[in-house]
Amino acid sequence: MNRQNLQYQHAGATGKGKSRHLTPARKRAFLLALAETGCLGHACRAVGVSRQAVHEWRRDDQVFAGAVEEALEQAADQLEIAARRRAVEGVQEPVYQGGQQVGIVQRYSDTLLLALLRAHRPAFRTAYQQAAPPEPPSTPVDPATAVRAFALALGMAAKAQQSQRVDEESKL
Repeated sequence: MNRQNLQYQHAGATGKGKSRHLTPARKRAFLLALAETGCLGHACRAVGVSRQAVHEWRRDDQVFAGAVEEALEQAADQLEIAARRRAVEGVQEPVYQGGQQVGIVQRYSDTLLLALLRAHRPAFRTAYQQAAPPEPPSTPVDPATAVRAFALALGMAAKAQQSQRVDEESKL
C-alpha cells in the first residue's frame, strides 16, 4: 500500500460543524485505516469518529474527499491482488483421513478467475453477458417422476461404484 498518496494536507478551515474541530492528524489516521480495511465503518471506529463526521469532512473538504477515494481504490487493489492470488496461485488446504492430516492439496478458485476475466477483458464480459439462460422445460415436470428419475440415477451411480470396487479388488 502506498501510504504517501494518503498524506492529507490540511487546507485551512474546512467548513461548519464537527469537521472544523477535528485535526488533520485524525483525518490522516482515518485515511490509513480506510485504505487498510476498505470499510468506512471500520475506519470510523478505528479512529473514534462518526460516519456523520466523515460525511461532513467529505462534503466540506474536496482534498479530503479525493483522499478518501484514493484510500478506497487502494483497498480495492488489495482485494484484487488477493483474488488473483487465490485464482491463479491457489491456496493450500490440509487433507485429513481418519482424523489425521495426511497431506496438503492446492486449491484454485475458478469463480474468482471468471470474475477477474469479466472485470478485465471486455470481450469476455460481453460474451458472458450475452450467453442465453437455459430454457425451462417445455412441459411441466411431475414431481413424482422427477424423484423416480433421481432415485434411478442414484442407483445407477451406486452400481457403477460397486462395479469399480469389484474391478479394483480383482486386480489385487
